[in-house]
Amino acid sequence: MMLGMGMSMVWEDVRRVVVYPRAVMLGTFCQMVMLPAVGWLLLKVYPQDPAIACGLMILTFCPGGVGSNMFSLLAKGDAALSVTLTFVSSCLIVLTLPPLVNATLTHFMGAQLSQTLPMWDTVQRLLALTMMPIAMGMLVKRLWPAFTAKILPYIKLGGFVLITLLITGLVIKDFTKMLGYAQRAGLITLILGASTMLLGFVIGRFSRLNKAQSLTIAIEVGMHNSALGIVIAQMIGNPDMTIVPIIYTLVAALICFGLVLSAQWPALRLQLQQRKEAA
Repeated sequence: MMLGMGMSMVWEDVRRVVVYPRAVMLGTFCQMVMLPAVGWLLLKVYPQDPAIACGLMILTFCPGGVGSNMFSLLAKGDAALSVTLTFVSSCLIVLTLPPLVNATLTHFMGAQLSQTLPMWDTVQRLLALTMMPIAMGMLVKRLWPAFTAKILPYIKLGGFVLITLLITGLVIKDFTKMLGYAQRAGLITLILGASTMLLGFVIGRFSRLNKAQSLTIAIEVGMHNSALGIVIAQMIGNPDMTIVPIIYTLVAALICFGLVLSAQWPALRLQLQQRKEAA
């Protein structure tokens, strides 16, 4: 998925950070600061088991899911801004994620903590999972643009298939436990997704960004890199921490599908009316 994002980027997406800083800075603030703050507040209001709490916070530390680019395009947001925000957050989490995860583990697990994230090893893995495939994708597009245009749809499809298989495998492995955790963690993940997306949109409009930019920030805040959250939880060695990223993937997808349907409905309704008139 990261390779596909790199192959869909151009150097103008990187320059946009400097040329149009306001929307990028505001979106990055919402992703890197507002999102974890809302997660922390929710856990204060609705306390959870340590594993659930850690899983939720780890998820908030992994913004910028690649699926957000697709949803921003379909929901008539600013697709170029979406790609730029995903790129920026992917760069930042290499530095922010390891210390934040370890601080979260220490706070919520306490005496139960048996393992933390090794800092350098985690940075290396994050570079391998994010920056390297993005850079490779951008290089491939620059050197072979025609080849990239042909293969990009298959690369993106392959990424979504792989993440679907990963989540399906985890669900099958811990299905009984998953049902129990879904009952306990489903509500808080729904509140997290709905509240952060609403806040992202309101902050964007309050800051005088246009509707498309505000919608994009909302989607970027709401869609997380759940696959990375699952990988981090597995590195810690606590499978219960993967439950929240898995549940949230479904919750965020449903919310974004609703936004897409809302954006596409006028055109769909017009097509239906034209078909009725033609019949």
